Amino acid sequence: MAKCKICGKAVVTTNVFHHECWQEEAEKLAQVFCDDYCRWPRECPNQDELEDKHCDSCDLIRVLNLGL
Repeated sequence: MAKCKICGKAVVTTNVFHHECWQEEAEKLAQVFCDDYCRWPRECPNQDELEDKHCDSCDLIRVLNLGL
């Protein structure tokens, strides 16, 4: 039986990772990207404005919100 590439537990479907594990890893990666590479958090001091103008239209955030 295949094992999850992230947590190592058995996977009963054809995927080699659990959806929850994938979501957790993707969110960690997004946090690193947003904190270290995205320019908008440094240029936009207002959190609400940042989310409305930039985060809501970010491709990475949109993909994560799809729950793939």
